[in-house]
Amino acid sequence: MQDLKELALMVQPLELKAAVRNLLFFEGDTMLSKFYQALVGNEFDSDETALRELYPDDPTTTNSYRKLKSTLKKRLKDAILLFDEKNHTTTEYQKAYCQSYKEWAMVKILLGRNARSAAVEIALGILKKAKKFEFTDLAMDVTSVLRLHYGARLGDKNKFNHYNALFKQYRALYFLEEEAQEAYIDLIINYVNNRSPKSQQHDRAILALEVLDSHELQGDSHQYKLYRYLIELMAATTIYDYRKAMAICEDAIEYFSGKKYEANLPLQIFYYQELVCHVQLGQFEEGKIAAEKCSEYILEGSFNWFKYQELYLILALYTGQYSEAARAYLYTVNHTRFEFLPDNAKEVWKIYHAYLYFLSKIEKIEEEDLDEAIDSSFKLGKFLNEVMIFSKDKSGLNAAILIAQILILISEGRHEETIDRMETTQQYCYRYLKTEYTQRTYLFLKMLLKIPHLGFEREVIVQKTQKIKEQLQKVPLEVANQAVEIEIIPFETLWEMLLESLDKRE
Repeated sequence: MQDLKELALMVQPLELKAAVRNLLFFEGDTMLSKFYQALVGNEFDSDETALRELYPDDPTTTNSYRKLKSTLKKRLKDAILLFDEKNHTTTEYQKAYCQSYKEWAMVKILLGRNARSAAVEIALGILKKAKKFEFTDLAMDVTSVLRLHYGARLGDKNKFNHYNALFKQYRALYFLEEEAQEAYIDLIINYVNNRSPKSQQHDRAILALEVLDSHELQGDSHQYKLYRYLIELMAATTIYDYRKAMAICEDAIEYFSGKKYEANLPLQIFYYQELVCHVQLGQFEEGKIAAEKCSEYILEGSFNWFKYQELYLILALYTGQYSEAARAYLYTVNHTRFEFLPDNAKEVWKIYHAYLYFLSKIEKIEEEDLDEAIDSSFKLGKFLNEVMIFSKDKSGLNAAILIAQILILISEGRHEETIDRMETTQQYCYRYLKTEYTQRTYLFLKMLLKIPHLGFEREVIVQKTQKIKEQLQKVPLEVANQAVEIEIIPFETLWEMLLESLDKRE
């Protein structure tokens, strides 16, 4: 069902060429049209629901539904190649990408039908775009076809030698790009479902850069430079050197800004990483400027857009704009593309919801409609059951989950449940958080552990936690070697909020 829903959302009638719109199924009172419109409207969450709604008189008949689903999927797949790039894309690079790969599909089909003259003419046009926009893999494939055509079919040695030399050039560059991509994936894969600190990653990133530098051919292409800069960033951020990371971002932005085309994807990535650096260094005003720059290059609904929304929400929380954070949260999770995110990405937003719920309970979200929307859709038990991936991330985001749980229990006056959590929380602190990379989290949880021990009495708590608070203040986030995503709201701010909530309950 998910793949069909995603295809349905991708294929919008206005983005199709006018000549083929009437061949499809978007209008009219047909079962196919009804199914499509329901998918776009997100009315079905499963095949069972769709079957029940589409065939209410005989919901047990599955053959008709399977046939309908198969037909719709085939039509949607066919429609993908009928996009009108003028409506579907926003930049010259995107238009060239869509057009080039559509034309390459045409070339392969024509070659399969022995229409070689037509195929070669299209291929020559593709090669021009592939050179300009640095589509290395496509240029390699096209020159492979052209060297075969001019060599084996026409016997033209000059043209064979020309395209054969180009093929070898692009093949060598392609393998270098693939090696850089593989090295980056090998590093980043360890962070997808686990945000715990990994100091050994720095050495591995440095080694990957040395291997890339050892090649006689040095890549200077869109793909190679993108992954190389990302590996350099990994080398800097894994030792929490965000000033060096900032310099790498600036170099990358300068490089990609100098392209003959608008390199949107790399620019959005490195403006985003620059925003990460500003937040880590506590430079929130500079972070706002970087956020504005980043938003200029991001396509709404893309995976990177959701990552940007995460950081935008964090920036709002760090600057005390809690209503704006709630607004960003609600807009993001209600976006039509949200359900297609990987489970690990969706789980992060459940954690943000927990912190916004805490802010709602202590009356920090000023706009009533936002407050109600956050409050009404959160249940602590459900939250704890839905964060299964990061509950295993013991030195990473599991700490943020545990802190959110304690904050909510205390703010709601559920003292007995808070006390019940203390023994396991204490064991957790000593087992997983006594490292240089989790020092702030360890100290903050120690302060939280004091609250039930001291009978939830504010004045006694303030007095008995003063020394721990001073220790926490000696390691601010910008020097703490801790990822900002673990500390969703600054611990110092959370502590004052919690004390304030105790005052109100008394």
